[in-house]
Amino acid sequence: MTVYVHYIVLVKMKSATDHFKTTVMKKLLVLMMALLVSGAIMAQKAEVKKEARHFLALRAGPSIPVGEFGGSTIGQSNFIIADKGSGFAKTGFTIDVLYGYKIDKSFGISAALFYNNHGLKNKAIKSEMEKYLDVPAGTLSSMSLNHWQWYGISAGPMLTEKLSGNVSLNFNVMGGVAYVNSPRIKVVDQFEIAEDWTTAPLFRGGANFQFRLNDQLHLMVGGDYMYMQPRFTLSATVDNETISEKGKQNMAVVI
Repeated sequence: MTVYVHYIVLVKMKSATDHFKTTVMKKLLVLMMALLVSGAIMAQKAEVKKEARHFLALRAGPSIPVGEFGGSTIGQSNFIIADKGSGFAKTGFTIDVLYGYKIDKSFGISAALFYNNHGLKNKAIKSEMEKYLDVPAGTLSSMSLNHWQWYGISAGPMLTEKLSGNVSLNFNVMGGVAYVNSPRIKVVDQFEIAEDWTTAPLFRGGANFQFRLNDQLHLMVGGDYMYMQPRFTLSATVDNETISEKGKQNMAVVI
């Protein structure tokens, strides 16, 4: 009888122990699942937060002159640069550093630092100048012009449409300012028109595909239109006399 009672007590104790272990295991499992789900949600929120904030993008490529800036006819002026005159610009290059701050998933602000450089169509310029001055062909064979160049900053609103996890389409409109350099015009043993630097307001707008490389670094592929109308003061010394002329140049490029 005593043995039987001990047996029952032992069985009940074992049963109580097993029940306790099962209960503890279930609670631990529920706690672990809660922690995992909570961790996943927090990680997802952190990722969304990173994607919704700021990015830095690098872009380099051709800068294509459009309109008068890429034209090849002389305006009504003794100099290349004149009101409504052609810029004789070749396709050049641009280097951009773009920064964006996303206020929410579809709206933000963007800013850009940029540098552009364009060579000139020297052969076309010589031909047009000889016609304009009514001199024999080849008279200005020693004439050369170096380049147009400018650098500056722009900023404005940005609209974003997310296409996939790492690809977005951005639309931006920006205003800014550029420091612009007119070309030096030189005719050997005759005269030289010095280059001039001036500031000019500019408009810029376009659309770009944004490829996310990591949380902050992105690659931009697309096109922007940039327009400005700088005013230059050009001067040259001919026969010990300094001649100056003011003019403006319409400058538009697709980058």
